[in-house]
Amino acid sequence: MAFTPAARVPREGQVFRTPWWPIKDTALHNTVISLGNGKAAWFLPVVAKDLNKQVPYVMLPGTIVGVLNDRDNTAVPAAHRAQSPSVLVPAHAHAAGYNVVYTSSDLATDEYGGTFDLDETDGATVVAATGATTAAVVGVKPLGVLQDCAISQAYQRLFRNLKLQYDNMNILSQGKMLRIPAITDEEDDIYPGDLVQVSNTAGDYDPINNPRVSYPGRWKKFDPTGGDVSMVPFIMGRCVARHRICGSTTPSTGQLLLTAIGAGNVDPSTLNTAEGYHTLNRVQTVPGLALQGSGTGGVPTALTFATADASGDFWAIDIALAVQGV
Repeated sequence: MAFTPAARVPREGQVFRTPWWPIKDTALHNTVISLGNGKAAWFLPVVAKDLNKQVPYVMLPGTIVGVLNDRDNTAVPAAHRAQSPSVLVPAHAHAAGYNVVYTSSDLATDEYGGTFDLDETDGATVVAATGATTAAVVGVKPLGVLQDCAISQAYQRLFRNLKLQYDNMNILSQGKMLRIPAITDEEDDIYPGDLVQVSNTAGDYDPINNPRVSYPGRWKKFDPTGGDVSMVPFIMGRCVARHRICGSTTPSTGQLLLTAIGAGNVDPSTLNTAEGYHTLNRVQTVPGLALQGSGTGGVPTALTFATADASGDFWAIDIALAVQGV
């Protein structure tokens, strides 16, 4: 049967996968946007490594993303903006934008081949030294939330037939509830009932060295008493739940949960019983296969990116997603 506009009436629990640009009425009850040729920017630094697949990631699931455009993002060299029709980067609400910080994983080594330098205007020069860029990524408004890890585009260029990620990267934009690991200081301060927005706090995109204060693409409580109407376009939804994943035996602020699990630094008696993590940790699994069980201490893989607060506790927040204007 032919697909007609009348067939796009939203129904509870139904997910629509429709192109973002050709169809105007994509603002349905449950919306997943597929950006034509949407790709992570080639200049984004490596933020995590999948040691099972041997691939580098430049953005993690739950990152709030936007698309570079020629009106708002002229601080980014044109060659970088032109590398695909829809260049995805972490969104950010700070007026000065953010710099990206390169580490040894971004250099021209045999491991991943190097990341393209944001400071180089040709869009194809590999990072030569570690540290923060001079150029900043400015004016990125949120379109939605990344569903999966984004793989480095610069790494994939090394091979003729390597296609690790589809061009149409799906991002959630409306009508879904997301469970997000609390990584930053601001995310630890989000409680049920809070409106949430893209962070507008100054800071570099540096989730390897300083995950607790690397705010681009991350979540923050919206302050309705602040009277700052400029933040309204950056509201992303409302927190509906919050729970402790587990605690650590030797508290260390900023410790990655996966690292704590590997070091035996998680107290099994503190694993969340309502979510069943305390029983799933007994199921034998292999680390790196994205399955919760003994390999992740019973914690779902996506939540192992949580970092410890000052008390050594790891938290997750549930967000009902509602991008303003969608």
